[in-house]
Amino acid sequence: MKKLLLIAIVAMTTATAPAATPLHYGFEAGVGVLLPGGDVSDLLKGEFTFGGALEVDYSNLRVKAGVAYGQPSLKVANPFGSYDAQGRDLQLNATKHPGHVATRVLLGYTAYRGSAVSITPLAGMVYHRLGWSVNDIMWSVNDEGHDVFTVTKASDVSLNSVSWQVAVDIDIKLHSRFVDNKRYTSSVRLTPTVTGARYHGKMPTTYGGIHYGITLSYSGLFSNIY
Repeated sequence: MKKLLLIAIVAMTTATAPAATPLHYGFEAGVGVLLPGGDVSDLLKGEFTFGGALEVDYSNLRVKAGVAYGQPSLKVANPFGSYDAQGRDLQLNATKHPGHVATRVLLGYTAYRGSAVSITPLAGMVYHRLGWSVNDIMWSVNDEGHDVFTVTKASDVSLNSVSWQVAVDIDIKLHSRFVDNKRYTSSVRLTPTVTGARYHGKMPTTYGGIHYGITLSYSGLFSNIY
């Protein structure tokens, strides 16, 4: 009799246990490092980034849309190649650290899902924008006979790139709990990335290459209970 009662209690508990739908939605937010490669490394130094993304998962499929921001250092003082007949600069950077905004949309598939770790390769498109200020300058000769320049105008300039990105989300589960008839699952997420780049603007040459990155994020996902 005791055995039958125990079986009945277990059956009732199993039958009434809440279950989650395969649809999950939420966010990630974190910090990272971005390093340039190829010709891009002639233009920029590495940078620290911070950003976030919105995410929708259905079963093993994942869609993410996010944005990140950083401030790399410019290696070239006159990146648009503006010179006079004597080869002197006619334009110089007014700021050394441009604002770098990267907007991305990625599609992925969870290739491995364990009790504590999951791995999701992703691929998609990224739009990069570098924005900063430059000074237009005019040259003259001072009383000592030396060439000196005067700033005549300050302007805002930008370089843009639309290219591809591949990434891998490595999620390490922190906890899962029920909140307002929803299950909330949080994870620490490590995401290495490789991103193509081809920056163009007013300059006579185009800077092409690669951005290598890694991001450490907090991920929070909700799923409905039925």
